[in-house]
Order: sequence, then C-alpha cells, then structure tokens
Amino acid sequence: MNEMEVNTEALAEMEPRTITKPEPVVNGGQPPPDAKALRTSHVGQLLGQAYLGASTLKLTKNETDRLTADFPDQAVEIRPHDGIIYIPHMVLRERLWEVFGPGQVAEICRERFMRADTNEIAVDLVLMIRGVYATEAVGTAKFFANNPRTNFGDTVESAWSDGIRRCCKRFYVGTQVWRPQYVRDWLEKYAVKRGDKWFKRHPEEKPATEKPKGKSREYTLKSEPELPPVIPVEATDEHEPDDIPF
Repeated sequence: MNEMEVNTEALAEMEPRTITKPEPVVNGGQPPPDAKALRTSHVGQLLGQAYLGASTLKLTKNETDRLTADFPDQAVEIRPHDGIIYIPHMVLRERLWEVFGPGQVAEICRERFMRADTNEIAVDLVLMIRGVYATEAVGTAKFFANNPRTNFGDTVESAWSDGIRRCCKRFYVGTQVWRPQYVRDWLEKYAVKRGDKWFKRHPEEKPATEKPKGKSREYTLKSEPELPPVIPVEATDEHEPDDIPF
C-alpha cells in the first residue's frame, strides 16, 4: 500500500464537517445597515456639515456678475404642450461649471420617491457649491409605463433636471424666465402656435399672424380685341330703311 492509498483511507474515515456562514457583525445589537440605509446615513452626515455653511458662500464680484447674467434669448426654449418657456438644464449646469469649475459643484439627491396616485417621480435635490449648502428643490416628472420611447431611468433624469432648474432659480441663475415682462416679450418675438402646439421660431421668421409687408401686387385686365367697324347698309328701292333687319 503506497502513501497515496493511506491518505485516501484516512480522509474517508474523517467525519464530514458542516460549513456555516459567519455571523454578521452587529453594532449595539442592531443588524448591519443595507446599502440604501448606509447611503442615507452618509448623505445625512454630508448635508449636516453643508447646512452649517448655509449663506456663508463668498463670491467675488466677477463671479456674481457672471453667475447672474441673463442668458441670450436663443438659449430659451418653449414647451410644446403649454407654451411655458424655460432654460435647459444643461445650459444652467454649464453656467455653474463655467463660474465655479466642475469639481466645485455637487448635486446631492437626498431622496427619490414615487407617488402611486399620480405616477410622478420626485427627486429631492440639494445643490452644493464648494462644499457649502447653496439651495435645494424637488423636481418631478410623470412616468408612463406603456410609453416605449422612455423608461424609468429617463423619467428619473427628467425629474432630476427639473430639480436643478428649480435650484438654479433660487440661486439667481436664469431667473429671467420667471420675470413676467421678459416672458411676454419673448413670447411675442419668438413663439408661434400651430394647432394646439407651441414652437420656437427663428427671429428672421415672421409671426403667423403678421401680414406680409411690401407693395401689393397689381393686376391688369387683358383688353378685349377690337371689333371691325360696322358698315352702314344703304337703303335701296326694294327695301325701305325701316325694313332693314338688325
């Protein structure tokens, strides 16, 4: 019997061992938090520190001027279904990145939830600048499960984008679209309605209700061809003048 046969017989005589999973480490008798609870805890700690710096963010005059400057009219868009004008979320983000730098701006999602009665997804968003609380807002978007052109992730993005637009309004960025006079002027200059939909037209296009300017086109009637002159018929002895057939 060689050494390998001895080792095999020895292993066969050993009793099987039961492998058990290690018990989770508990803190104070509580089970470890799951990923969502852990994230909520860390976000709470982060925001707790950020709230301490609320209203302490210091900006230079140059930063303030660049941040609050009005956007060009061409940056403004219009919603087709109701005619409300807005500035796209990416245009607003680019303004924040241009003034502060991409690494100095943070969008913290404090909570995301869905209303079962309206199918609306809500994103509770906090805007932080240089590690300091700047503002917060809740963005919403309606989710349509039967719409093949969108999905749940797209709807969350829409709600997030709505939230950042509201945050920027509170941070004095792009506030022009909330000024009544600016809204009226923009609609008169750029908005056009076709049927029940609103569209943005280019400045060189004429409004649909505006009559074309310039000289009216003149039309000349065609003159009728001249008829040959009528030659009078002289009376003869056979016919009296009153008997001439006309």
